[in-house]
Amino acid sequence: MKYFFIILFSIFAEKSVLANEIEFQKAYTLYTQKSYAPAASILYNLSRAGDSDEIRMKSRLYLGVALYRLNFPQIASFPLVKVVQEGTDEQKKVAMDYMVAIADKLSEDSLLSYTLKRTVPENLSKSATIIYEFRMGESFEAVGNYDEAIKHYEIALAGAKNKQPIRYAMALTYLKMKKTDQAILFFEQIFKVVNKDPMTSVRKMTAIMGLARAYYQAEKWDEAAKVYRQVPKDNSFYRQSLFELSWTLFRSGKLRSALSPIQTLHSPYYQNFYDPESLLLRSTILFYVCKYDEIDKIKKSFEKSYSSAANSIKNFISSKASEQEMYQELYQASVELNRVTKGGSLKSSGKLPFFILRSLIEERDIRLMNEYVERLNVERANLPKTFNTVSLGEPLVRYGQKIIDGRKKFAQNKIGKIGILHLQEKQSEILDTAKQMDLLKYEILGMKKEAIRKKSTDSAEASPNQKFTWNYYVQNGYRYWPFQGEYWRDEIGNYQYVGVNSCE
Repeated sequence: MKYFFIILFSIFAEKSVLANEIEFQKAYTLYTQKSYAPAASILYNLSRAGDSDEIRMKSRLYLGVALYRLNFPQIASFPLVKVVQEGTDEQKKVAMDYMVAIADKLSEDSLLSYTLKRTVPENLSKSATIIYEFRMGESFEAVGNYDEAIKHYEIALAGAKNKQPIRYAMALTYLKMKKTDQAILFFEQIFKVVNKDPMTSVRKMTAIMGLARAYYQAEKWDEAAKVYRQVPKDNSFYRQSLFELSWTLFRSGKLRSALSPIQTLHSPYYQNFYDPESLLLRSTILFYVCKYDEIDKIKKSFEKSYSSAANSIKNFISSKASEQEMYQELYQASVELNRVTKGGSLKSSGKLPFFILRSLIEERDIRLMNEYVERLNVERANLPKTFNTVSLGEPLVRYGQKIIDGRKKFAQNKIGKIGILHLQEKQSEILDTAKQMDLLKYEILGMKKEAIRKKSTDSAEASPNQKFTWNYYVQNGYRYWPFQGEYWRDEIGNYQYVGVNSCE
């Protein structure tokens, strides 16, 4: 009797394997016909319930590829990861090729890191190798290993059809290496290609800003100012270009010209933006042209907007707000920003000021994570549209929704965590700027005191017939103001203004 059951079980097992093989061939035929949705539904069931390890692994591989073809990259990554971990060498090569493409498409740190660590470029296709080398360059750049980053970028550049993103990354890396000539060369190459684009083109504006910043770092002030002025008023980069143009003119010694763009930033139109450094820059320029009364007004404006914002940040951080609470603050601010952009009125009622949250949303790491969440939302919304009308599609829909919901929660918590870190940076920045403003006020008092002393001394020593001669240089050299604040020390060192003392 014992042997009878063993024989009976083996017969059923053989029939089950044969049935699964028939089902796989059916799915594979649909796959080759590019009927990816019905193929994926069958492959999903085989990948979960198949009695043969070989069929399960083949089903996972083709399931991942079919989902990728259907534009579900996040869901596709899960069966492909299983293949990378447990498949044959040939299956791993195919799976890694798609994993590299998925990691690049989603641009999510954890998936990128996982893929890059497990990938051997020799086993990748040409297109996947280019993506791999580019992303490896980014990873080395992120940790400050610029020489290694450039090596990977050069490999990617040699084989890429679209060279612009790689050139841009190389230009930025050269700027970080303080090799401005190489950076300018790459930015000029980019600009030649995109110059024919309309002024609304994001890549054209990015190229303009990059080239201007390269000239700025090279201390080629006139060239930088000329490029900054190419940004049109209705462009999203315009506000930032005004700030950087003002810096450029200030550093070139054109003090009064530098006031024009910075004053535009402080008009009511830009009141909902975070720009404490622009207030400090404007105050410093006014100091050099001795407009002390205007500086007092700016200081009061700073205290009204930023001192209260610093208190709000302090209270929020002290409340031990969770990552989800921080994410919700940012999400609501995004909704508000969308309404304001479309011409609506601001109705923010969050725990943090809108202009602070707006600046956090614009941070690159938060922006990229928000874009990732949006991709997840699109995948989830398209799942039932794609599979509910397909035979056996419901289990795959539930599987995909579970993956998306888990990844979305992870991404939201990560955004909240990053947001809290940036919030702490904003708090420190505001407090530091406040100290700079106080130091500037101290310098003003010192100048006024010296002016009164000098006037008193001159009037006592001067005779009625004495002819005054005003020196072009103070003390036969420069009027020298060693501002010790962090911003100026890092950005411009000790600024020297050559010219007549306008305070007199």
